[in-house]
Amino acid sequence: MATLTLSDSASSTFGELRQRLALSLRDGLIATATREGQANIFFDTRNLVNTFDSYEGSELVYLTANDPLMVGHETVVVSSNPDDGSITCNSNFPSLPYYNALDPKTSDTILLINVGNGGFRKQVYDFVIQEAVRQSWPAFLLDITADVDTAFDSDSPIISIPAQFRAVHSLYVQADTNVWREVGRARPGSSDAWGEGWTIDKSSKTIQIAGEWRDVMDGELYRIGGYTSHPVPVLDSDPIALDPDYIMTKCKAMCAERRAGTREWDNWAVEWGRMAMDLRGRILSPRRAGTVFLQ
Repeated sequence: MATLTLSDSASSTFGELRQRLALSLRDGLIATATREGQANIFFDTRNLVNTFDSYEGSELVYLTANDPLMVGHETVVVSSNPDDGSITCNSNFPSLPYYNALDPKTSDTILLINVGNGGFRKQVYDFVIQEAVRQSWPAFLLDITADVDTAFDSDSPIISIPAQFRAVHSLYVQADTNVWREVGRARPGSSDAWGEGWTIDKSSKTIQIAGEWRDVMDGELYRIGGYTSHPVPVLDSDPIALDPDYIMTKCKAMCAERRAGTREWDNWAVEWGRMAMDLRGRILSPRRAGTVFLQ
């Protein structure tokens, strides 16, 4: 089974980064319910009153709630009233067919995205964050190990590399309970003693064992060590371990590129793109000597 662990110092979650990005681009607003609402109406008499802004077309994401069923709920604002600080949505909270509509409670918090229907939609924020994570490879590497529960067979000295691996840096054989011995790596193109150990065939994504190591490993369990890319976040709770300044700047540049054609956004796309390139060194991970990248 292959296992990987994101850094304990993950800078944010998917949902938190989306919120920070929208606020940074002045395209988001956090509202807190100042009194109990109705099935599809939310009241905030501090942030939504006496404003010239119209929130019609904005997307609403529930952040915190007295009732956990509300958290994560998404809907669209169809109208807003600056006199009483209310916004009305196109569906009830939480608008799931097997729940009755729930009323917002005092102190519930929401995030409005695409404020005034002139910014970026939630799906755009999600896309640029996911794309920035994808593009972090191969600068950012996650260590991954696979403990194979099938004993090595010297008569078939070829090991399939698990699909999660994008690079391999080591191979170990179990010498005793909880004791692992590193298998030497053969030097490509060599023979005799230099040809002993493991090599990788990239085309078939397999590890081949040669020489006396075949006998040493015969009948023993083994472990593969390597790297994989940062998982693309899907759930709001998924952690993102990339440097916070880099990922924010990269995402802002990608948002600006989607507004290409206007001088202000063109300038920001260039500036944020340059800054993201300068910050990319912060996500550069150390890698073991002799690492073989499969792609």
